[in-house]
Amino acid sequence: MYNRFSRLLTYIIHKTRRSFLLNKAIFSAFVLIISTLLFHCESKKSNSEIRANELYQIGMDFASKYSYSLDKNEWLKAKQYFRQAIDLNEQHAPAYIGLGWTYFDSFYWWSEEFLKKDYLDSVLLLCNQALALDSTLADAYHLRGKYYGHTGNPEQAIENISLSIQMQPNEVSSYLSLGWIYCQLKQDYVTGFEYLHKAMEMDDEKEWTPRSHNDMAYGYMNIGDYDKALFHLHKAIRLQPDVMEPILLSSWLLEVQGKIDEKLLFIDSIYLVFPGSNACISELAYTYAGLGEFGKAEQYYAQVIDTLNQEDRIPLKFAHRLGYVFWNLGQKTRAIEYFKSQLHYCEESLASGEGYQTVEYDLAAVHAFLGHEKEALDYLDRYAAKGFTYGLHDYIERDPLFEQLYDNDMFRQIIKNAQKEKLRLRVQINERFF
Repeated sequence: MYNRFSRLLTYIIHKTRRSFLLNKAIFSAFVLIISTLLFHCESKKSNSEIRANELYQIGMDFASKYSYSLDKNEWLKAKQYFRQAIDLNEQHAPAYIGLGWTYFDSFYWWSEEFLKKDYLDSVLLLCNQALALDSTLADAYHLRGKYYGHTGNPEQAIENISLSIQMQPNEVSSYLSLGWIYCQLKQDYVTGFEYLHKAMEMDDEKEWTPRSHNDMAYGYMNIGDYDKALFHLHKAIRLQPDVMEPILLSSWLLEVQGKIDEKLLFIDSIYLVFPGSNACISELAYTYAGLGEFGKAEQYYAQVIDTLNQEDRIPLKFAHRLGYVFWNLGQKTRAIEYFKSQLHYCEESLASGEGYQTVEYDLAAVHAFLGHEKEALDYLDRYAAKGFTYGLHDYIERDPLFEQLYDNDMFRQIIKNAQKEKLRLRVQINERFF
């Protein structure tokens, strides 16, 4: 607005100067008025820019808190402040990226958003808007790369994040993102671990070191090196004991290894520290279901569902696990509804092109439990072609949803091939880094 007003006033002065020269006093007074107006506009513009930047920084503070706590209220506040910054100054490029990250985090953690096929497109639009305002904004390329990574375009993801590194070569989080893409999407663990190691070496202020350890743990879990995964998780928890993600991953690591009693003791102790944590309650429910204590599992799942319903969220990502519990409690009609809900969610997720990492595994699990052998093996084969992640190549042998396939030859062959590939990767990684 200021620029348009300034150009208009300059045009008026230029066009009327010849007339005003006949009366210098009037011309001088006119110039003074114009100058005062321009100063006022400039001052107003500067104040709005300053306030917009303040709002953006407040949003960043809440976004940072959310990344540790996964508290929806922190997320909502971050989103609110980024929007206010944009409303006050539409030219504030970083605010568009801050808002983009909040949408991305919502997509990542709140699985019902998968049902909106164009949900992640809002992230892309915000990135493009920010880059239209500032083509040198490294974080915009980083987030756009994350968008492409989560919509099944690893090459475009690498291209964009590499651009962000060219512009901001000391940004540790970009190297972590590349490490994730190479490990999780391309199954290139050598390159992925090189980026993760580089991130750790670069992190002089240790700001991202806990995240680096957490991502290293994911990588080692993916290839079945559970001792190294546990080592990095302990490091991450020691550095940031209030962050839930490495704690939950440690719990899952015990599940993968079949150490159920040990896992239960671990989660019970964590629940004492984080009594309101839905994530801990879900883990307790999952664990009791694995132990065959379905009544306790139902009680804990009921707590989670109640909280999610209060927040207008749907427990889609673990609906099939709920179905398994209700089936074993004799509530088969209710169980079938949860299985159908999981199938619908997974199929919509795949159709949107925004399928989460283990969507084919979950589809295979539901079909296996319902006795749909062909569909189960087809989806499992598709998942195996992507590469087993999160230690599922070992856990699947104890996953009760696959019980009807335990003795199936094709099922056994898929697992055997996956475990053989994980062994090859462990040897390769150890030769490269140790």
